[in-house]
Amino acid sequence: MNLKNHIGEVIEIIYIDKAGKLSQRHAKIIDVTDHYLKGYCYNRRCVRIFLLKNILAVSQKGIC
Repeated sequence: MNLKNHIGEVIEIIYIDKAGKLSQRHAKIIDVTDHYLKGYCYNRRCVRIFLLKNILAVSQKGIC
C-alpha cells in the first residue's frame, strides 16, 4: 500500500518498537516521508512518528 496516497485516512498498523515490542495501532495519516509516517494515534491520543521499516502490516480501517 502506498501510504502517501492515503493521507487523511485512518489505518490500522502492526508496529514493532525499538525495544522489539509489537503493538496494534489505529492512526490517521498526517504525512509520509521516505522513512517516517506521521499520524494521529488513536491508541495514544496524540501525534506519533512511526518508522516505516518498523511497520509490519497495514490495513485500511475507516473512521474509528
